[in-house]
Amino acid sequence: MKFSFPYLIKSLVLSGIVIGVVLGLTFSSVLHLSLVVSFLPLVFFLFLSNIIHGYLLKKDEGRPQAFVNGFLATLSLKMLVHLTFIFIGAFTIKSFAIEFVITYSIYYLLFTILEVGEMMRIIQKNK
Repeated sequence: MKFSFPYLIKSLVLSGIVIGVVLGLTFSSVLHLSLVVSFLPLVFFLFLSNIIHGYLLKKDEGRPQAFVNGFLATLSLKMLVHLTFIFIGAFTIKSFAIEFVITYSIYYLLFTILEVGEMMRIIQKNK
């Protein structure tokens, strides 16, 4: 697996912004979320996102077809892992199931935008 320091910084900045927004909304009584529901998925996304990005960078070094196959396989596996995590979280934290799923979906959207944007930048740079 290849390490990408700029991607790590961007994902940490995104996580910091999310933490700030969630804490601000929670303490101003706009949101009524458990901090576990808010931040457990964020830690999971930060960890998984950086691992997947490193794997995709490794796949980008070879043939373009290998990258496309690796990207699609990784995307499928990532989606399966995230769906599993959503089901486990929703059934484990029943009192906050709806909040957990909504929060998780927002994090998924944010980190997917970051991942795809970063991969597109790297692919354009390598052409």
